[in-house]
Order: sequence, then C-alpha cells, then structure tokens
Amino acid sequence: MEKPTEYNLDDSEIHTILSKDIHFKGKLKFSRSLKILGQFEGDIEAPEGYLLIGKGAVIKARISAMHLSNSGRVDGDAMVNGFLEICSGAEVNGNVNIKELAVEQGGALNGHISMPKSTKN
Repeated sequence: MEKPTEYNLDDSEIHTILSKDIHFKGKLKFSRSLKILGQFEGDIEAPEGYLLIGKGAVIKARISAMHLSNSGRVDGDAMVNGFLEICSGAEVNGNVNIKELAVEQGGALNGHISMPKSTKN
C-alpha cells in the first residue's frame, strides 16, 4: 500500500471516520486506519495503524501510531514508528519521535524532533 496521505488515500480504504460533528474525549486504540475530522482529546494508541487528521480537525492528545498524516492541528507529543506527514496549513505542537518526516510548505512543527538513526547501511 502506498503511504496514506490526506490527498491520496481513498475514503474506501479508511476503516473508521470520526466526522466533523464528533467531539470525543478518552482513549482510542486501533490497528488499521482512522480519520478524524472533528475534535479529540485524550490518548491515541495505534502502533500498527494509520492515523489521518483531516483539515479543520483539532487533536489534543498523546499519540502513538505507525503512520500519521496531519492536515489539521495536533497539540501533544507523538511517537510515530513510520512516517509523520504535515500537510500545508497543518500544525503539530509537541515533541515528536519519528522515523521519517515530510512537511509541506505552509505546514508547521513546533517542538523537539527525535529521529533515531537507522542501523541499516
């Protein structure tokens, strides 16, 4: 599967979508894919999952995911075992531990970045 992004992952490939009118507080755990279009506050655990944050979404959470594509706003620390993508107009405010990073022009990352060195040569 190609890396999912807000722009190339078809909604039919997303297993769960929290719509714009949902304001959720608590703990989310999943292993496939989740797209959040509304507001979320709490913890997100998806060590093997794809988390997509839609444009206009506001997330206040501690995040652990395989991949994270952000087109909205994330306030909180993130541990991303694969790639973190910050789309144009999106922002991440918090410390991130990531393997790969892509920030489109107009995207923002405010916090400490940790990218462990690969052991492959």
